[in-house]
Amino acid sequence: MKASRIVLAAVSLLLLVAAAQDVFAQRVWRAKEEVEAGGWYVAYGRELTEDEAERGAVESWVSLQRSDIDTLRTWSDSLLRQSIALMVNSVGPDAADRFGRDEQREARRFGVETLRDLLGSRTAGAQILVSGSVEFKAGVIEYRERGWDHYDRRRRQVMFMPYFALRPKYSHRRHRDRDDGWRDRDRGDHWEHRDRWDHRP
Repeated sequence: MKASRIVLAAVSLLLLVAAAQDVFAQRVWRAKEEVEAGGWYVAYGRELTEDEAERGAVESWVSLQRSDIDTLRTWSDSLLRQSIALMVNSVGPDAADRFGRDEQREARRFGVETLRDLLGSRTAGAQILVSGSVEFKAGVIEYRERGWDHYDRRRRQVMFMPYFALRPKYSHRRHRDRDDGWRDRDRGDHWEHRDRWDHRP
């Protein structure tokens, strides 16, 4: 009888863990679905804890706060190229014909600056930049993960995930502020950002 109770308790615990993992997966999926809505092709970075986000530690070898220019360029270029590949594979190479080296450099600078600000303040959100024939979006999603601490007490941990996204620029443009806090940026806006990034990748 005692052994059966132990087995029952173990099975119940496993079911609770599985249910919690399923809820967590659904939260992540919904957050990504919101980012991708509207035709965005999104490349996601790795999942970050609050401490990692505050330090800008997007990888074990990359800190948005402390890494040198070459390291930031390598990391941001990898994420941007993933997004370009997703867009090109879906809509064809014409979508990125005018998104050349200069536009990509500007997008990387804009993206790193945006992620540095958002992660540093541990804030979810995004900013959009019009660059060449595409729109570029850099942002952070946030969700809560349930787990257990070292004393077997339930806890909730806030997790963050940075991303870069691209989509073809459509003929109609939306210049109003959106309810979710995103804002389309016109050419004047992005030239201001370029001036602030002269010393960055």
